[in-house]
Amino acid sequence: GEESDPGAAGVLGLAPRKDGRRHVGVIAQELQNLAPDMVLVDKVAPDGSAVKGAAGEGHVEGHMSVDPSNFLYMLINAAKELDARVTQLEEEVRALRAERKKEAAA
Repeated sequence: GEESDPGAAGVLGLAPRKDGRRHVGVIAQELQNLAPDMVLVDKVAPDGSAVKGAAGEGHVEGHMSVDPSNFLYMLINAAKELDARVTQLEEEVRALRAERKKEAAA
């Protein structure tokens, strides 16, 4: 979500993983350091039963997974950020080429 959108730099810092089957993704623990609201954590009570919501006293954290909708939101924003940067660099290259062409003609 918007609370912690690390942008392109954050996305580029993540390492894609493959689990030996056909699943490819990122490690939730790595993403948690970058954008904790994009990680889902199953909670387990001491008796082994599943607990919904935030961990309370006596609950331990269980399996972590990536929230696909929040992660997709981050990827879309990173792509937009990179597109804007590419456009800016293309404009700079055009300007430098035009300047160089003028200098060569003089």
